[in-house]
Amino acid sequence: MDTCGKKMIVTKAIHKRRSIRKFKPDTITREQVETLINAACAAPSSKNSQPWKFVAIMNEDERERVLDAMELGIERFDMENDFELKSRMISGARHTLSIMRTAPVNIFVFAPNLRHIGESRTYYETLDDLVSAQSVGASIQNMLLSATEMGLGSLWICDIYFAYEELTNYLKQDGLMIAAVSIGLADESSGKRPRKSMEEVTEWR
Repeated sequence: MDTCGKKMIVTKAIHKRRSIRKFKPDTITREQVETLINAACAAPSSKNSQPWKFVAIMNEDERERVLDAMELGIERFDMENDFELKSRMISGARHTLSIMRTAPVNIFVFAPNLRHIGESRTYYETLDDLVSAQSVGASIQNMLLSATEMGLGSLWICDIYFAYEELTNYLKQDGLMIAAVSIGLADESSGKRPRKSMEEVTEWR
Protein backbone atom coordinates (compact mmCIF):
# COMPACT_ATOMS: atom_id res chain seq x y z
CA MET A 1 0.00 0.00 0.00
CA ASP A 2 1.21 3.55 -0.67
CA THR A 3 0.84 6.44 1.78
CA CYS A 4 -2.62 7.23 0.36
CA GLY A 5 -3.84 3.69 0.97
CA LYS A 6 -4.01 2.80 -2.73
CA LYS A 7 -2.81 -0.63 -3.78
CA MET A 8 0.15 -0.56 -6.16
CA ILE A 9 0.01 -2.84 -9.22
CA VAL A 10 3.70 -3.54 -9.80
CA THR A 11 3.32 -7.17 -8.62
CA LYS A 12 0.71 -7.76 -11.32
CA ALA A 13 3.09 -6.43 -14.00
CA ILE A 14 5.90 -8.63 -12.66
CA HIS A 15 3.85 -11.80 -13.05
CA LYS A 16 2.22 -10.74 -16.33
CA ARG A 17 5.46 -9.86 -18.11
CA ARG A 18 6.53 -12.22 -20.91
CA SER A 19 9.43 -12.31 -23.36
CA ILE A 20 7.80 -11.49 -26.71
CA ARG A 21 9.35 -12.71 -29.96
CA LYS A 22 6.63 -11.76 -32.44
CA PHE A 23 5.64 -8.12 -32.89
CA LYS A 24 2.91 -6.41 -34.86
CA PRO A 25 4.06 -3.74 -37.35
CA ASP A 26 2.08 -1.01 -35.53
CA THR A 27 4.05 2.14 -34.80
CA ILE A 28 5.13 2.93 -31.26
CA THR A 29 5.06 6.63 -30.42
CA ARG A 30 7.93 8.76 -29.18
CA GLU A 31 5.85 9.51 -26.07
CA GLN A 32 5.53 5.80 -25.29
CA VAL A 33 9.29 5.29 -25.62
CA GLU A 34 9.94 8.32 -23.41
CA THR A 35 7.69 6.76 -20.76
CA LEU A 36 9.77 3.57 -20.87
CA ILE A 37 13.08 5.40 -20.63
CA ASN A 38 11.81 7.58 -17.79
CA ALA A 39 10.89 4.38 -15.95
CA ALA A 40 14.37 3.01 -16.61
CA CYS A 41 15.94 6.20 -15.24
CA ALA A 42 13.96 5.82 -12.00
CA ALA A 43 15.86 2.63 -11.12
CA PRO A 44 18.10 2.53 -8.05
CA SER A 45 21.83 2.94 -8.60
CA SER A 46 24.88 2.92 -6.38
CA LYS A 47 25.53 6.40 -4.91
CA ASN A 48 22.90 7.64 -7.37
CA SER A 49 25.49 7.26 -10.13
CA GLN A 50 22.81 6.51 -12.77
CA PRO A 51 25.34 4.61 -14.94
CA TRP A 52 23.15 4.17 -18.03
CA LYS A 53 22.72 5.53 -21.54
CA PHE A 54 19.96 4.53 -23.97
CA VAL A 55 20.07 4.63 -27.77
CA ALA A 56 16.50 4.32 -29.06
CA ILE A 57 16.26 3.19 -32.69
CA MET A 58 12.82 4.14 -34.07
CA ASN A 59 13.61 5.17 -37.65
CA GLU A 60 13.09 2.25 -40.05
CA ASP A 61 16.14 3.01 -42.21
CA GLU A 62 18.35 3.41 -39.15
CA ARG A 63 17.02 0.15 -37.75
CA GLU A 64 18.06 -1.68 -40.91
CA ARG A 65 21.53 -0.14 -40.88
CA VAL A 66 22.28 -1.00 -37.26
CA LEU A 67 20.90 -4.52 -37.63
CA ASP A 68 22.86 -5.03 -40.85
CA ALA A 69 25.94 -4.26 -38.74
CA MET A 70 24.75 -6.85 -36.23
CA GLU A 71 24.32 -9.42 -38.99
CA LEU A 72 27.88 -8.82 -40.20
CA GLY A 73 29.13 -9.32 -36.65
CA ILE A 74 27.28 -12.59 -36.23
CA GLU A 75 28.75 -13.88 -39.50
CA ARG A 76 32.25 -12.84 -38.40
CA PHE A 77 31.82 -14.56 -35.03
CA ASP A 78 30.63 -17.70 -36.80
CA MET A 79 33.69 -17.78 -39.07
CA GLU A 80 36.29 -16.92 -36.42
CA ASN A 81 35.19 -19.25 -33.62
CA ASP A 82 34.93 -22.99 -33.25
CA PHE A 83 33.73 -24.45 -29.98
CA GLU A 84 31.10 -26.79 -28.62
CA LEU A 85 27.52 -25.45 -28.81
CA LYS A 86 28.57 -22.64 -31.18
CA SER A 87 26.16 -23.75 -33.89
CA ARG A 88 23.18 -23.58 -31.54
CA MET A 89 24.28 -20.22 -30.14
CA ILE A 90 24.72 -18.70 -33.60
CA SER A 91 21.36 -20.07 -34.69
CA GLY A 92 19.80 -18.38 -31.66
CA ALA A 93 21.56 -15.09 -32.45
CA ARG A 94 20.29 -15.14 -36.03
CA HIS A 95 16.77 -15.80 -34.78
CA THR A 96 17.06 -12.88 -32.36
CA LEU A 97 18.22 -10.67 -35.23
CA SER A 98 15.11 -11.58 -37.22
CA ILE A 99 12.96 -10.61 -34.21
CA MET A 100 14.71 -7.26 -33.87
CA ARG A 101 14.07 -6.53 -37.55
CA THR A 102 10.32 -6.77 -36.95
CA ALA A 103 10.23 -4.76 -33.71
CA PRO A 104 9.14 -1.12 -34.18
CA VAL A 105 11.65 0.00 -31.54
CA ASN A 106 15.03 -1.34 -30.48
CA ILE A 107 16.73 0.29 -27.50
CA PHE A 108 20.45 -0.33 -26.99
CA VAL A 109 21.58 0.03 -23.39
CA PHE A 110 25.07 1.25 -22.49
CA ALA A 111 26.98 1.82 -19.27
CA PRO A 112 29.34 4.72 -20.10
CA ASN A 113 31.57 4.27 -17.04
CA LEU A 114 32.09 0.51 -17.43
CA ARG A 115 35.25 -0.83 -18.98
CA HIS A 116 35.07 -2.76 -22.24
CA ILE A 117 35.24 -6.54 -22.41
CA GLY A 118 38.86 -7.69 -22.20
CA GLU A 119 40.22 -4.56 -20.51
CA SER A 120 42.37 -5.16 -17.43
CA ARG A 121 40.82 -4.18 -14.11
CA THR A 122 42.02 -3.59 -10.61
CA TYR A 123 40.11 -5.19 -7.74
CA TYR A 124 38.23 -1.97 -7.00
CA GLU A 125 37.47 -1.36 -10.68
CA THR A 126 35.96 -4.84 -10.84
CA LEU A 127 33.77 -4.08 -7.85
CA ASP A 128 32.67 -0.80 -9.42
CA ASP A 129 31.79 -2.59 -12.67
CA LEU A 130 29.75 -5.21 -10.83
CA VAL A 131 27.78 -2.57 -8.95
CA SER A 132 27.14 -0.53 -12.10
CA ALA A 133 26.03 -3.61 -14.02
CA GLN A 134 23.45 -4.34 -11.31
CA SER A 135 22.16 -0.77 -11.56
CA VAL A 136 21.79 -1.00 -15.34
CA GLY A 137 20.03 -4.36 -14.98
CA ALA A 138 17.52 -2.72 -12.64
CA SER A 139 16.89 0.02 -15.20
CA ILE A 140 16.17 -2.57 -17.89
CA GLN A 141 13.75 -4.41 -15.62
CA ASN A 142 11.94 -1.13 -14.94
CA MET A 143 11.59 -0.67 -18.69
CA LEU A 144 10.15 -4.16 -19.19
CA LEU A 145 7.63 -3.79 -16.37
CA SER A 146 6.56 -0.38 -17.62
CA ALA A 147 6.07 -1.84 -21.11
CA THR A 148 3.88 -4.59 -19.65
CA GLU A 149 1.80 -2.04 -17.76
CA MET A 150 1.33 -0.07 -21.01
CA GLY A 151 0.18 -3.15 -22.92
CA LEU A 152 3.40 -3.43 -24.92
CA GLY A 153 5.52 -6.50 -25.56
CA SER A 154 9.25 -6.53 -24.85
CA LEU A 155 12.32 -8.72 -25.23
CA TRP A 156 15.55 -8.37 -23.23
CA ILE A 157 18.38 -9.23 -25.65
CA CYS A 158 21.98 -10.28 -25.02
CA ASP A 159 22.71 -11.88 -28.42
CA ILE A 160 24.19 -8.49 -29.32
CA TYR A 161 27.44 -9.81 -27.84
CA PHE A 162 27.95 -11.94 -30.94
CA ALA A 163 28.33 -8.66 -32.87
CA TYR A 164 29.78 -6.51 -30.11
CA GLU A 165 32.53 -4.89 -32.20
CA GLU A 166 30.29 -4.08 -35.16
CA LEU A 167 27.46 -2.65 -33.05
CA THR A 168 29.66 -0.52 -30.81
CA ASN A 169 31.56 0.82 -33.82
CA TYR A 170 28.30 1.75 -35.51
CA LEU A 171 26.54 3.23 -32.48
CA LYS A 172 29.65 5.13 -31.32
CA GLN A 173 28.91 5.17 -27.58
CA ASP A 174 31.36 5.26 -24.68
CA GLY A 175 31.59 2.44 -22.17
CA LEU A 176 30.15 -1.06 -22.24
CA MET A 177 27.16 -2.15 -24.28
CA ILE A 178 25.04 -4.11 -21.81
CA ALA A 179 21.95 -5.26 -23.70
CA ALA A 180 19.22 -4.33 -26.16
CA VAL A 181 15.46 -4.26 -25.64
CA SER A 182 12.95 -4.75 -28.44
CA ILE A 183 9.58 -3.07 -27.93
CA GLY A 184 6.28 -3.34 -29.81
CA LEU A 185 2.74 -4.63 -29.74
CA ALA A 186 2.82 -8.37 -29.11
CA ASP A 187 1.70 -10.60 -31.98
CA GLU A 188 1.69 -13.72 -29.84
CA SER A 189 0.27 -14.87 -26.54
CA SER A 190 3.04 -16.43 -24.50
CA GLY A 191 2.23 -18.66 -21.56
CA LYS A 192 4.02 -18.65 -18.26
CA ARG A 193 7.42 -20.34 -18.40
CA PRO A 194 8.35 -22.90 -15.73
CA ARG A 195 9.91 -21.38 -12.63
CA LYS A 196 11.85 -22.96 -9.82
CA SER A 197 9.91 -23.12 -6.59
CA MET A 198 10.72 -20.79 -3.73
CA GLU A 199 11.91 -23.82 -1.77
CA GLU A 200 14.51 -24.61 -4.46
CA VAL A 201 16.07 -21.16 -4.50
CA THR A 202 15.71 -20.01 -0.90
CA GLU A 203 17.66 -20.90 2.22
CA TRP A 204 16.09 -19.71 5.46
CA ARG A 205 18.31 -18.98 8.46
